[in-house]
Amino acid sequence: MKDREKYTDVLHTETIHGVDITVRETQQCVILEFDGELNQTSLKKKYPHDLQKTYAKEMVQVINYKPFPNTPTVTQRALVLGTGGGVIPSYLYRNTQMNITTVDIFDLRHIGETYFHMPNDDDRITCVVNDAFEFVDTCTTQYDYIFVDIFGPSGTPPQFKSKQFYDNLNRINKGYIAFNTFVTQRNYEEYMKLLRDNFEDIYEQYKKLGRYSKNHIAFCK
Repeated sequence: MKDREKYTDVLHTETIHGVDITVRETQQCVILEFDGELNQTSLKKKYPHDLQKTYAKEMVQVINYKPFPNTPTVTQRALVLGTGGGVIPSYLYRNTQMNITTVDIFDLRHIGETYFHMPNDDDRITCVVNDAFEFVDTCTTQYDYIFVDIFGPSGTPPQFKSKQFYDNLNRINKGYIAFNTFVTQRNYEEYMKLLRDNFEDIYEQYKKLGRYSKNHIAFCK
């Protein structure tokens, strides 16, 4: 990994489902890595409650895109698929009154709370350890906002770009779904057709399909 010599310390390491999970520290940041390559989460130590990565900043803008106001009797629900270090649920916790459910195949809550300032509040944050595809397949709860931020070593796993997955999301979605998807220039048109075939309302919030970044952020319903 580039700039490895700049890391000052290994704060934590463990293996889950055969994946090496490491928390590293630089002079300015704390970083969560998968298998020593995938920089999954990054947090600036000086501003621990701010989102650092551009994709995360863009994803949370869905709550401002077409907001649904809270009422005294109704609390909004958010579903975050792909927890990582917990920076998105942490942002929602501190900047909204939503109740938040996170789903990840890795049990990373202890890492989020210990190293990435994820709040320890069982009343508002529920962390589910499960495959996100299986979770939405059997889910009966509806959510005002859904965040899909699931990556593997080769990008977004194919089952998370399938009609079955999208149908299940539409079934449990009341508001908008924010997708962070690995998209290249080569498959961009194919991906946009996939979204158009499965959603009526699509807004491209952000796309950077260059050599080093292939993040595409879309808000859909």
